[in-house]
Amino acid sequence: MSRRRPFRRILATLAALSSVLLATCEKVVTGPNTGGPGGTTGSATIAIGTISAVVVGDTAFLPVSSVTVSPPVTASAASVSIVNPTYRLISSDESIIGIAAGGTSFTVKKRGTVTITAILLAATSSSGTAPQVSAKVKGIASSVVAATPTAVLGTIGDTAQLTAAAYGATVTSGDSVSNPGFTFTSGNPAIATVNAATGKLVAVANGTTTVSVSSDAATTSIAVTVKQQIGKWSTSVDTITLTAFGDTGTVVATMRDGRSVLVDPLVTDANPSWTADDTTIVRLLPAGKTVKLVALKNSSSPLVTLTASYTTTDTAVIRRLGAGAPFVRKVVAVRISQAASQVIAITPP
Repeated sequence: MSRRRPFRRILATLAALSSVLLATCEKVVTGPNTGGPGGTTGSATIAIGTISAVVVGDTAFLPVSSVTVSPPVTASAASVSIVNPTYRLISSDESIIGIAAGGTSFTVKKRGTVTITAILLAATSSSGTAPQVSAKVKGIASSVVAATPTAVLGTIGDTAQLTAAAYGATVTSGDSVSNPGFTFTSGNPAIATVNAATGKLVAVANGTTTVSVSSDAATTSIAVTVKQQIGKWSTSVDTITLTAFGDTGTVVATMRDGRSVLVDPLVTDANPSWTADDTTIVRLLPAGKTVKLVALKNSSSPLVTLTASYTTTDTAVIRRLGAGAPFVRKVVAVRISQAASQVIAITPP
């Protein structure tokens, strides 16, 4: 299950926001519909406060949400509080933050920054305009969820597309973020690189790392494993000639991944077992992927068979190797010559 790191609400109820969204007019004349005594004249203030948000500098950050936000607006004139002041909110971009009917609440529709303005109605400042205050409000993602928590790459140079979804206040379809602006970052580019904008992952070397996916202050991690899987394998030579008793030769099994890159022996158990059907003629000295052959004697037997067997339970390798897996054999013919030179020839089947 992918990890989710919700956006940190530094203050559940942010009184400090009032100081950000505050305007003072030198002289205000209130009308009868402001919620206070009509005709009050004097200095006035108007503020939007107590919004559940995070404020950085002059910007309030709110998660995308289908829930309507109704920030309380306070106002006063000549140091006299206006009870239930009449006001209207205006958004500079309704596609990002839309003002609800009635003009006193809004909905954060998507990521982006807008200016919210509160206008005190039925009141006139000394400049002849209605008192108003403006502030920046930014819609953000508060959670990121990866489509899959892990990614496994089986060949060097292999690629995978990482995807994720971003959400606002809740991890529900109603609060999904349509333009998350993800940033992908690899914890170890020596193991796997990732395109910061698209999330395309590329295997570089065997090992493990993590890729972080971020949108605004929200982030999640994807565990990445690069482990080469055998795509094909073969023996190193077609023929070996041993010209005297005690003469030696070697056969090497070569393992490659699906892109024909040599498989790192440190990260796989891909060592075959070596057998011969007559070890009185040829002695085998196996060492991992290599077997040393030693001629012991001549023989009237026309053929000795050398077999390299590889057994695996890795389902991805079995898929690649196809028929015969998980037990796969490579057979090499050892032909015994009756000639005086006593040649032992090893040829593929």
